[in-house]
Amino acid sequence: MKSLWERTNAPIYVLAFTMISYAVFIAVRLATHDWDASYFVTAGDAATNPKDAPKALYVQRDSAGHDGQFYYRLALDPLTDRVTDYGITLDLPAYRQQRILYPVIVNLLSLGNVSAVPFWMIAVNYVGICVIAWVGSNYARALGLHAGWGLAFACYPGFVLSLARDFAEIIAAALLLAMLWLVRARRPARATLFGALAVLARETTALTSASIALAGGWRSWKTRSWDARLWLAVPIVVGVAWQVYLRFNWGHFASSDSGTLSLPLVSFVTSLADKMSFSTGQEIAGFVQMLLVAAFAVAAGFALKGATAEPHEKIAWILYAALACVVSGNVWSEDWSFLRNLWELYVFGAIILMTSNSRAKTPLFACWGAMWVFEYALRLDLHKAI
Repeated sequence: MKSLWERTNAPIYVLAFTMISYAVFIAVRLATHDWDASYFVTAGDAATNPKDAPKALYVQRDSAGHDGQFYYRLALDPLTDRVTDYGITLDLPAYRQQRILYPVIVNLLSLGNVSAVPFWMIAVNYVGICVIAWVGSNYARALGLHAGWGLAFACYPGFVLSLARDFAEIIAAALLLAMLWLVRARRPARATLFGALAVLARETTALTSASIALAGGWRSWKTRSWDARLWLAVPIVVGVAWQVYLRFNWGHFASSDSGTLSLPLVSFVTSLADKMSFSTGQEIAGFVQMLLVAAFAVAAGFALKGATAEPHEKIAWILYAALACVVSGNVWSEDWSFLRNLWELYVFGAIILMTSNSRAKTPLFACWGAMWVFEYALRLDLHKAI
């Protein structure tokens, strides 16, 4: 007779947990805010003029809002060339539009119905997190692990934040994991397609495609034969082509819009020191979360050599670790920022630790699980309903 551990070694159990837990999250958060789906957009009157914005959009007063309002704006007109439209001003037009896939999907599903856009923004991200659960658990099995390890992907705390405020990381993560799974399954053509879509969801996923192409190129050079992984250079070409379009559309490249890079580790150390006043609960939580991110990265670094992860997975982790070292203080300012922006570092760190014998693996994933519960409970906004 099979044990419970053996009987639950199937992606369906991970998918079921993910579907139920995130459906409850959405329902409770909606109920807390009078069933207004547009609250997830988190539009603020600093960027969104309530008088000119669609009537169905809830706009917070005396607030800058958050990135969801810009994805909402793009979902109304994905290929816009106007800085201000629908009452919403794009703060960094080219930078915002480069992550176009999520708004395009929402635009297509809403069929021109402006009032339906907030609903579809939530629905698309919900389906995305379910895809992460399904693909992540299958990927875990491809690594020779129990399917339950797929929860390590689906229950990343940053995805709770992305779902809560209509951000684009979930779609990018679903596509990236699908690409990795297909590469493992030796299906390079399909992996290339998902990689091309991923780079349109979030430009940083191009580093993953580059890692796969580099690993394929190295093997091709050694064996003097074509390696199908070289096709993963195609998503990079797609990304470059889209950047050229943005240059044509806005008069400058998306990179000139953002000030997200700094000297190595300077922003991390400065931001960590700023939180050490421990004057608010947010500072305490941010300090603990930053320490966990750092500890997880260090543990993955030590486990890198002995892990059985594929070469491209190790290369990708190195690239994302390097990127994390040079992101600016804006990224490290709060959990809404660094937990979202560093999801690729987490994903590849998780793969490395999963495939290693590191003794830090279990306690670190337990800490991530506890953080997921913390963010899940906090972002229900029940405290705001009191």
